[in-house]
Amino acid sequence: VYSFFGSPLLSSPSNTPKMVARMLFRSVLVFVALQSASGYLSSSVSSITARTARQPAGVCQMQAGGEEHNSGRRALLQMVPFVLAASTAGPNPAFAEARSGAELFYRRCIECHGGGMNSIVPEKSLMKDALKKYGRDNKEAIVKIATKGEGEMPKFLGMVVDGRPYTSEELENVADFILENAESNW
Repeated sequence: VYSFFGSPLLSSPSNTPKMVARMLFRSVLVFVALQSASGYLSSSVSSITARTARQPAGVCQMQAGGEEHNSGRRALLQMVPFVLAASTAGPNPAFAEARSGAELFYRRCIECHGGGMNSIVPEKSLMKDALKKYGRDNKEAIVKIATKGEGEMPKFLGMVVDGRPYTSEELENVADFILENAESNW
């Protein structure tokens, strides 16, 4: 399910509770902000009316008696759908900057590959000698396995992390990060 702005609202079953909670929290914040703003309007009506009464005719036509209070509240209420849509949409992946390899590695890959190891298949670690032994000592090979998956290794291209799918560019960033760390044995 996508919002008006093109970002995933309910992108995967595992993200659904987080996304709903985030939307609810943002909606509550917007509601509180609107209530505060309408309280500010009602408390300042008398000073606005007093100032406008001294201005020449045609400069500001505000009526006495509270109509400006109602029109201010009405204007705020008319903004609610737009504010809610903007506050719950999240970033648009089409315009988002690619995340770094380190950020993505520590978000997802660390679960199995902490310290360059492999908790599922120990001999296939991310150490320089193991990468070379299994033909994974170049960027293309790492991107290929991260893109398509293999054995116990899931495919990551398109997998949603923090409301955004992994892109090819981001998988290349992860491959660069792995190769840099393999050189120094993590």
